[in-house]
Amino acid sequence: MEYFLGFVLLLGVLIFIHEFGHFIIAKACKVRVEVFSIGMGKKLFSFVKGETTYQVSLLPLGGYVKLTGQDPREEVPPEFESVSFRNKTLWQRSAVVLAGPLFNAALAI
Repeated sequence: MEYFLGFVLLLGVLIFIHEFGHFIIAKACKVRVEVFSIGMGKKLFSFVKGETTYQVSLLPLGGYVKLTGQDPREEVPPEFESVSFRNKTLWQRSAVVLAGPLFNAALAI
């Protein structure tokens, strides 16, 4: 049981660092972050600060950062168009996408 808890804790740290990389670079590039989630599935608890919902979900096997305009099929309200992911330059979008793996690599070093 202690190995399982250690595994979940370690995985949680890796996921947090990865998602935090995407989150912090998106904020630096002025992309609107709708949700920052650690875990998948049913939401255990959440809170809203500013424009972002921060949440912890039941399954600790992943996480995600939901950016406004990241899905090309998504309709973006006109008031959020300037802060949507798809409205940013190629280098800004690339930085946001690469930030997660780069933050994990920095943690390993």
